Amino acid sequence: MRSTFKVLFYMNGSKEKNGIVPIIGRVTINEYLNSVTSRASTKTYGM
Repeated sequence: MRSTFKVLFYMNGSKEKNGIVPIIGRVTINEYLNSVTSRASTKTYGM
């Protein structure tokens, strides 16, 4: 049986506050999805 593992990081633009957005991680293992929040954030720069 083949296993799959995917990681995706994205900026959550709907949670923007003063031009800063949180970075969210999405982990998928064998079609099971889990979202992970982090304390990391970044500026939007015209988002």
